[in-house]
Amino acid sequence: MNLATLIGTGNQRECWQHPLDPSLCIKVSRAERSADLLENALELHYLQHLNTRKLTSQHLPKIHQAVATSKGHGIVVELIRGRDGQAAQTLERMLHAGAISQLEALGLITEMLHWLHKNGVIWNDVNLCNVVVAHTCAGRPYLVIVDGLGGRRYDLRYRLRCKFKFLERWTARRKINQHFPKILAYLGLSDAPPAGSKAASAALPRRATVHH
Repeated sequence: MNLATLIGTGNQRECWQHPLDPSLCIKVSRAERSADLLENALELHYLQHLNTRKLTSQHLPKIHQAVATSKGHGIVVELIRGRDGQAAQTLERMLHAGAISQLEALGLITEMLHWLHKNGVIWNDVNLCNVVVAHTCAGRPYLVIVDGLGGRRYDLRYRLRCKFKFLERWTARRKINQHFPKILAYLGLSDAPPAGSKAASAALPRRATVHH
């Protein structure tokens, strides 16, 4: 498959417009290194795993398949678009551009984290450049995670999390509790509670007891 239109570039991957379907994009590793190829394989595996759990959400892009392209091996994913019809901008970029306020960003992040917490979905690489801002038909903004889901390695821990739902939920909630205070600090909120404090914990959705 020949790729011609570059949408965006990350540290390890490039995002290209699907040549046959404008509603899709193709993520291609920037180098044919095993670590970079693994990132695509892990994303494909974890999103397919969530499909087997019958989990769908506006916060998750739809995954399709692996594909060979003129730029290397890639995965076909839903292309999230903004209100202008172009590829949606990251939350980080919109904050820097002043297109969204810190408090509005906090509300969107909290809403998304609540869904992840409730459904036990692991967002491993918590970063504001890994989420984009989309809008409902009514114009309401929401966040979509476009990178960092699942894990970094296809190791025993990752496989166990996918096999045992209680372990996946526990990991998802631990990640949220660990990173939420850092997100507050990144947003530059003066009243951001320190990591591990009672105030930081209170800002999160209530922890659910994990039953074995």
